Amino acid sequence: MAIWLGRATSQECTAGTTPLLVFTPNNLEETVAIKIISLDALKSKRLEELIFEEIKILQQMNHPNIVKFYEALLSDRNCYIIT
Repeated sequence: MAIWLGRATSQECTAGTTPLLVFTPNNLEETVAIKIISLDALKSKRLEELIFEEIKILQQMNHPNIVKFYEALLSDRNCYIIT
């Protein structure tokens, strides 16, 4: 499991109904957004599949006008998509 050390800013917001945390890791010079998805909120297997499809697509993207994908982490309760 990766450990991201850094400082969270006070810029918490939402993307639709998904909470985002704006974070500056110590090992990066730029700020990242962490999309926090509650696994309990995924009421169907299809919604879970869509999240993993989103991660696969983000991993393949490399364009200056699209956010950079850094990592996806999975805990017992949440999925974290770091962009």
